[in-house]
Amino acid sequence: MSSVHHNATTLLLSALTFLAGIPSAAQAQAGCPSANEAVKVTLSNPSFSENVDGGIKGWKAIEHRVRGNYAFELDTKIFHSAPSSAQIRQVSPEDYGVLKQETLIPACWKGKLAKLSGYLRTDKAMGGGGALVLHVTDGSNILKWNHMSDDRVKGTQDWKRYTIELRIPDNGYMLETAVMLEDDGALWVDDLNLEITP
Repeated sequence: MSSVHHNATTLLLSALTFLAGIPSAAQAQAGCPSANEAVKVTLSNPSFSENVDGGIKGWKAIEHRVRGNYAFELDTKIFHSAPSSAQIRQVSPEDYGVLKQETLIPACWKGKLAKLSGYLRTDKAMGGGGALVLHVTDGSNILKWNHMSDDRVKGTQDWKRYTIELRIPDNGYMLETAVMLEDDGALWVDDLNLEITP
């Protein structure tokens, strides 16, 4: 990883930790995974079909420094499944834009594997690119993360399904589910799925 992207990752971790706040509507609704089966976590608006005043329902928009450098919108013309997807688009120079939500971690998830999958599409993402993101925090600090650092979606790419995984540590308190565009271009996301597996 280049020093520029290493610094951007460090800044992202710091900003998301600072802005963690109160959990969104995506609380720990799933049960406990059995020895052989995963459980699905109920995310809020995982197919990005609902707007609310000032944003996309269930998702918190975060930018590195100053708001207004990225646009976060529902797109009813470009989507993987109808009626819409979410688009993150850089409109002026900035390090990253993120859509995220949080889920409280019950005791039976600790030591288990969180698996986030979804469809991503990019246009002219020539910098850090697009990524699915998983964080585990202790309530104030990020303990573990997966930013797709080795498999970013860059350039102009059509819809493709991606999956990332993160083992939940024993001191995990909050699971953050997110999608990120680092640097320029545009990123679309649709049809997210979060599971806890043995």
